[in-house]
Amino acid sequence: MLVHLKELLMEPTSSQRQPRKLHAWIQHVITQASSRSIYGPLNPLDEEEVEEAFWTFEHDLGLLLLNFAPDFFKKKAIAAREKVAQSFLRYYQKKAKNTIAHLEVPFNFAILNNTIPSAFWMISHVFSRPALLASLREELLHTIEVKETGSNTLFTVNVASLKLNFRPNIRQVVEDTVLNDQYFLEKGAIIQMSTQSVHQNPAHWGSDAKDLNLHRFLHDEQRRPRAAAEFGTYGIAPHVRPGRHFATTEILALTAQLVMRYDVEPVGAVWEIPKQNTKGFSGVTGLCMTSRL
Repeated sequence: MLVHLKELLMEPTSSQRQPRKLHAWIQHVITQASSRSIYGPLNPLDEEEVEEAFWTFEHDLGLLLLNFAPDFFKKKAIAAREKVAQSFLRYYQKKAKNTIAHLEVPFNFAILNNTIPSAFWMISHVFSRPALLASLREELLHTIEVKETGSNTLFTVNVASLKLNFRPNIRQVVEDTVLNDQYFLEKGAIIQMSTQSVHQNPAHWGSDAKDLNLHRFLHDEQRRPRAAAEFGTYGIAPHVRPGRHFATTEILALTAQLVMRYDVEPVGAVWEIPKQNTKGFSGVTGLCMTSRL
């Protein structure tokens, strides 16, 4: 995966300032680095039109899940899903059934849909804060010189960013339950819990709960112990996300290479918070950037 990231980051060769949409660029880089790592040289998402079709399908997935006249209202998304499925069918050749190829399409949500917005917010937080950017460059410079693999500040920024921007956790109700003598949860129901309401609760995190506090997760003997449920980005035991290390490595490697290789500035000189895409699963939209290569 790291080899593919390096290759993709070397693609821009012009020495001129080039405007790009930051989220779209991150989406492409992580889509290709992740899928090439998992599927190999015959990667079904390698073709540009197939990659585009996957994200067209994802964009309207929230509405498709409502299952209200999808053939009438969401023909484009359904056609895009079929294009991706056919690419996976060619990947599996004649050894696999058509059903397997179709099931492989939503599997890529697990690979891509948390990593891409997390990387977007991570990179936005870093490059929109000049002092933090300078500090990271200094730390990474020494990290690279001594041939180590970790950066405490880089990892801390990633965790702090996830705390602010990660959204839901999902659980299944195992038995009929009444919460607070008011809310009935039926056995078998799926509940979506607001991680953000916990992550930004001053009772858990103090008066700066909604701020990007970069020292919050650094080792501090004076810091009070926290309950596991107070930080739910990676899930809560016993259901912790198995791909968290893969995703974290990819995000940190991408950010580190951008920090050391490029200057990134917003078009118009002002960093703006993008609107959330409530129809898809990724939850963020694009943001223009300028790379000085």
